[in-house]
Amino acid sequence: VACCCHSAVLSMKPLMESLDGLPGVLVRLGHLLESGRVFSTFVQTVQALLREPGKFVYREVLRLPEECAQWHSAAQRILRLSRPSLTLTEKQEREILMADNGDWSSEIVTHYCVR
Repeated sequence: VACCCHSAVLSMKPLMESLDGLPGVLVRLGHLLESGRVFSTFVQTVQALLREPGKFVYREVLRLPEECAQWHSAAQRILRLSRPSLTLTEKQEREILMADNGDWSSEIVTHYCVR
């Protein structure tokens, strides 16, 4: 099975090369995060970044911003292309998209809560 997978990936080489090294970075990150200690450090670092003033914004709104559909589509594409975990179900991916429903291209993580 592994040889078959590697053969399939080789045929994708032109696509992968057009993504500025992102696939390789994701693979290396995935290997690093397999270690429980490294994963724990990664989570703590992300949490520390989000605690910095202005890095995480929680907004209560009456309705989602008009751009939200576009953001959702782009985030869904990122999840599909990167497949951060092959064990995630579609339901779990939808939950990620609901929780992180802001613009993923922004340096500020924003969550919109519809009231």
